[in-house]
Amino acid sequence: MHITHITSECAPFAKVGGLADVVLGLSKELVRQGHTVDIFIPLYPFASHHLPRLSKMEESCSFTFGSETVVCYLYKSIYEGIQIYLVDMHSTSNFFHRDRIYGYEDDVRRFLAFIKSSLELISHLKKNPPLIHLHDWPTAAAPILFDELKRTMPRPAFLLSVHNLSYQGITPYEPLQDAGLFSQKACKLLEDLYVPYRFNLLLGGLRAADQITTVSPTYAKEIETIELGRGLHEIFLKRAQNFTGILNGLDPVELERYIEIPAEVKERHLSKVLDLKSRMKKKLANELGIDSSDFPWLISVTRLVDQKAPYLILEGAKQILSSGGVFILVGLDGDHHIRKMFTDLEEVWQHTNRVRVVLGFHPKLAEQLFAAADFSIIPSIFEPCGLTQLYSLYFATIPIVRRTGGLNDTVFDVGESSPEKPLNGYTFLDPEVSALRWALGRALKEYQTETYLERQKNAVLVDISWKNSALRYIEIYKKMAR
Repeated sequence: MHITHITSECAPFAKVGGLADVVLGLSKELVRQGHTVDIFIPLYPFASHHLPRLSKMEESCSFTFGSETVVCYLYKSIYEGIQIYLVDMHSTSNFFHRDRIYGYEDDVRRFLAFIKSSLELISHLKKNPPLIHLHDWPTAAAPILFDELKRTMPRPAFLLSVHNLSYQGITPYEPLQDAGLFSQKACKLLEDLYVPYRFNLLLGGLRAADQITTVSPTYAKEIETIELGRGLHEIFLKRAQNFTGILNGLDPVELERYIEIPAEVKERHLSKVLDLKSRMKKKLANELGIDSSDFPWLISVTRLVDQKAPYLILEGAKQILSSGGVFILVGLDGDHHIRKMFTDLEEVWQHTNRVRVVLGFHPKLAEQLFAAADFSIIPSIFEPCGLTQLYSLYFATIPIVRRTGGLNDTVFDVGESSPEKPLNGYTFLDPEVSALRWALGRALKEYQTETYLERQKNAVLVDISWKNSALRYIEIYKKMAR
């Protein structure tokens, strides 16, 4: 099949979060299974540094966007067998000649212009893709723009994947007007459910797309509820026949980016995984100045935002430190208050040399910690899929998670396990300190016992690859193409 993605992110050259990893990992697996994959993405100034040589193509286009003219050129690179098309847009607004992907007041205008550019250039390439895969709000309005602007190529089927419902592309009418979305039908599709004269790009995409997916089966059920639907639960319920949750996987190359993994570990021999863990723990204990590698290590690799329940991570850190164990945090983003919670913790316990708080983006340390640690803590308030538990399971680092989203689909505790869902972690349901303490207390009590080793044995046998998930996508692609 020929699959075309239009996306705002793709690892490793344009990444903010998990969306980028999903686009790359899924695309690589589709190529491995014999399919052709194109990815259209803006030509960010920083993108070319991480890609093979770019070649400028003959195809170009120009169009009016509001009061300005946008001139677009197309560059191409081949990355891991994927055809990457980078859309270079020139206008007075300099939509993508900036130093980051999101976070500007005109984000809605920028991505509407990108969608319009991509559809124009796809038409000029004359590939006539049977389907186009869209990702989150930045590209969600593509089917509406396609229908509104009467393309010459046959209409492809559109699949929209929701990676995180927290971001929806809320906008007044003016950016839609600039993009040429004038008709009553287009405005009706994009109109907010509750607030007059407000529009929602993600909602419009959910109404107009032929099929909808999200990144785990449990999250698909959760966002059909008032509690986690972020105001859009009704549309998911209405489109239930065309909506499904498919669990994300991990790209195996990402597992080896900073660690040399022996063949026996790749073949999932637990004894070899534990040998690697022992070596990595001693290495990091020396590098981080931790007194001993003999005590249980609890790690957290997370963004320091409310979604990740930092107050529960903090309580888990206090609990393991009080029990004589080690706590290490690699924390991204976060406001001053959350960061200070953890730097204060480190200051209080620094005399023990059993706590380290590392703020900022440190992918090498993060991956090494997954390989070295005994437990990882992931108590998220909501978690569409989550990748940190998959990294943990691969390295037999037992996850302690709240039962939500993709965490609920990948980590199983006593009373939840079955032959298809083997015991591989510790879970709790309520986002409360007492529930976390109960789960972590059991984990520490069972550390290095037969029960703990059983969880490790099952953890390394979990298939975290994209293989099966890609097959699920292919089923949907074929249905759409028909």
